[in-house]
Amino acid sequence: MTNSEHEARVLLLRVLPPVPAFVRVPGTHAALPNDLQTQQWDSATVYLAGKRGEFREHGLQASPCP
Repeated sequence: MTNSEHEARVLLLRVLPPVPAFVRVPGTHAALPNDLQTQQWDSATVYLAGKRGEFREHGLQASPCP
């Protein structure tokens, strides 16, 4: 039995942690909140793409939530 027989679909979701407010300690280098958010988003996108591939290998339709 395949998912097409039931028209099943898997929606993938990854929850990102909140980005803390920007606090810079003198003499240190810190990423800005927007940079951190972009890094988290990019990491989640790559992770979900990998998971989508795993589901597809098993004949299941999967896609990230919009």
